Order: sequence, then structure tokens, then C-alpha cells
Amino acid sequence: MNDDNLIPFDERTKSEQREIAKKGGRRSGEARRRRRAMKDMLNTILLSAPTCIPEELQPAAERMNLDTNDMLYAASLFNRALTDIQAAKYMDELLGRNPTLELKREDTRLNRARFTLDKQKALGRVEFDDIFKPDDLITG
Repeated sequence: MNDDNLIPFDERTKSEQREIAKKGGRRSGEARRRRRAMKDMLNTILLSAPTCIPEELQPAAERMNLDTNDMLYAASLFNRALTDIQAAKYMDELLGRNPTLELKREDTRLNRARFTLDKQKALGRVEFDDIFKPDDLITG
């Protein structure tokens, strides 16, 4: 927008101020009604939620002390993770899975094995045939 076209509210005429305030009031009422309708809809869903949770999951939810809201949150997170990469990453973090961390651990494990092999070679304790059997060094 061009700043020259902007007129401060207090420099407008009374009728212009009234018209702008009227439009803002209408929009505010629409937004308030929309939020109330959304809240009512969510309350309806939450009140009827036990029928939304599959019967085979209800015993597990009870064992884990999860209430209906937790189950609905988990279900919605799972559904969102199918299409949203950020939600999928968040779900992986919640599950304790972190692909980046797993790669770093694997890299560290291989570096340790390589270091051990180089050390054994330097000490003359590794024969040429043993080099092709790194499983002993990696797992040990």
C-alpha cells in the first residue's frame, strides 16, 4: 500500500468514522459467532468422543490413563502426520524416534570401529584376513 493513501482515523469525518466502526462491528460479530459455533461443535465432538474411539483401543487407553481428549489428540496428530512433515517430525519426537540422532549414533559407532581397527593395525595385531571381518570390532 502507498502510505500517502492512508488517512488516520482521527482525520476522517464523523460519518466516515461511523461507517468504518459499523463495518468493524459487523465483522467482529461474525467472528464471535464463528468462534462460538466452533466451540459448540468441538464440545459436541468431545462429549460424544467415546463412540469415536475404536473399542479395541479403549482398554489400552484406560491402562495408560488417557482420557478422551488425549485419544482424540493422538488420532488427530496421526492423521495430520500423514500429510504434514512437521507433524510427522513432532510425532517421531514424541515416540522417541529421531532419524538425525540415529544417524549420528550409527556414524559414531562406525568411527569407533574404524579407530579400533586402525589401532589394532598399528600394533600389528590384525592380519590382512581379519580386516574383512569387522563385525567383531563393531559389535565389541
